Amino acid sequence: MFKNFKIKIIIEIIIFALLIFFDQFTKYLAVLKLGESGKYDVIPGFISFEMLLNGNTGGAWGIFSGKMVFFYVITLVFAAVIVFFIYRANKAQKIEFASSEVNYKLIRHFQMFEMILVCLLGGAFGNFIDRIRLHYVIDFLSFQFIDFPIFNVSDCIICISIVFLFICIIFVFKDKEFNLLFKSNKGAKDLSD
Repeated sequence: MFKNFKIKIIIEIIIFALLIFFDQFTKYLAVLKLGESGKYDVIPGFISFEMLLNGNTGGAWGIFSGKMVFFYVITLVFAAVIVFFIYRANKAQKIEFASSEVNYKLIRHFQMFEMILVCLLGGAFGNFIDRIRLHYVIDFLSFQFIDFPIFNVSDCIICISIVFLFICIIFVFKDKEFNLLFKSNKGAKDLSD
């Protein structure tokens, strides 16, 4: 549990940067080792590393293919919303730490929520960097056993983060706790009402 918010923010920035680095590094290795259209079977007929020929100019399953400006705008709006919720979660924690009876469970919930959002943002920016730099996203992970579209590490980070986000919102937060993100400065004392 972090009471020092500067250290917590530095840790979140480091995690964000590490996720982007890991994504970009795996894409670099995929291009280096697989070439433009190479394939390497990890378990034949099950999973392989396979470059998506000409990259992915769309979103999941290639939707909105070629609509780069759309993806630039959506990613930046998405990032702004995530940063807003990270800010609000930080604010709610500060208010809770300042209260006379600190609810440490609530603070842990907000810190977990923040970390999930940081991971979600890292995944989104991993693909955003590709779109800015290359005008497509490098996809290279392939599961043949379910005939799933080729994807990358950022896609995995985004999907896992979304699953944890839903779990957090549905099963971890109580309505009153989650509503603190949308309140001004009333803080945790609203929980006792």
